[in-house]
Amino acid sequence: MADKPKDGALVAARAQLVELKKYVQDHAVVSIPTNEDALVAEAPVYSRSNAAYIQVPGPYDKGVASTYNIAPPDPKWSRAEQLAYIPSEATLLYTSVHEVWPGHFLQFLHSNANPSKLEGLWVGYGFAEGWAHYCEEMMYEMGLGKDDPAKHIGQIVDALLRDVRLLSAIGLHTEGMTVAQSEKMFREMAFQDPGNARQQAARGTYDPAYLNYTLGKLMIRKLRADWIEKKYPGTARTITRSGMNSTMRSCRSEGRRFRWCASRWWARAAACCRRAPARMDEAAAQLREARELGRRAGSPRRSRPIAACSRGGRSWPMPGTTWPSCSAGIANSPMRSPRTSRPSIGAPRNRRKFTSTAASSLPMTCGGTMLRNANSMRPSR
Repeated sequence: MADKPKDGALVAARAQLVELKKYVQDHAVVSIPTNEDALVAEAPVYSRSNAAYIQVPGPYDKGVASTYNIAPPDPKWSRAEQLAYIPSEATLLYTSVHEVWPGHFLQFLHSNANPSKLEGLWVGYGFAEGWAHYCEEMMYEMGLGKDDPAKHIGQIVDALLRDVRLLSAIGLHTEGMTVAQSEKMFREMAFQDPGNARQQAARGTYDPAYLNYTLGKLMIRKLRADWIEKKYPGTARTITRSGMNSTMRSCRSEGRRFRWCASRWWARAAACCRRAPARMDEAAAQLREARELGRRAGSPRRSRPIAACSRGGRSWPMPGTTWPSCSAGIANSPMRSPRTSRPSIGAPRNRRKFTSTAASSLPMTCGGTMLRNANSMRPSR
């Protein structure tokens, strides 16, 4: 992770955006509704509390460019901390995925193109950040950086950062965790540099809803798994598309809700640990069936799906022991978004559910539903 951009983060990010856009187009990841591109700039002095974020125009803005901002290290820090804060090429790549292609920027291109201004204005924290975070893992599954272990590490480290945010939010606001303890957790569990660890611990004090990065991603993965189960009932299904090989299986055992398993650093739907060996045998049989179906349909035989839950995988229950389903009302998060340039307006107290047709037609019930500022938004890494 010590491979820093030779010409600086801004120059490297601009080159990455060109490559990522081409990758999205060549691999048919998702449609691109316009020819717009995002600018890359150094974050202004008054807004450097997070390593990166994107400023996107609202649906009523015309001729306003989106700007992908990257924060430099604080000059007050020691020289060593400043150097450590500069992202590696690998980490920056998946940050660019998150912020621009096919993350926030592309999502809001679709949102602003929505013929319904109401649906274009409304956005959920968990949906927006969940989509961008989901894109990081999805792009790796699609083959981005597959031949470079360093890039895979960059993607995993970004995922760990969001996992620790979830722990920090719950710890700081419900379990008496101190800011110092949160900072230590970011250092030791997410492998963050001192500057980033301080910023993330501080952010947790005023943005407890930053747990929505992980929750939103997991809910999108669950929606994907549910779609697979609905389309191919009773079997774990291998999705093979331009190098994307992923098997998602979620199971419900008697008297238990869904539990999530982090095996090899991945958060995946899995069987309860007590029944994992039996479930793995069942999954193997279903996997063989899925491969045979894929072979008959003309899919490549080189597919090597990721097992839903390997033996010895780390059980990863969060405080509260179970995950609520999306429909169970994760929307009980604060209604003010720290990602906007000014407080969100018109946020409904009754937290009604809205449906978005942006980027992908997923129900916006994950995270607090809020009204987008018609002039700008600031989704962040």
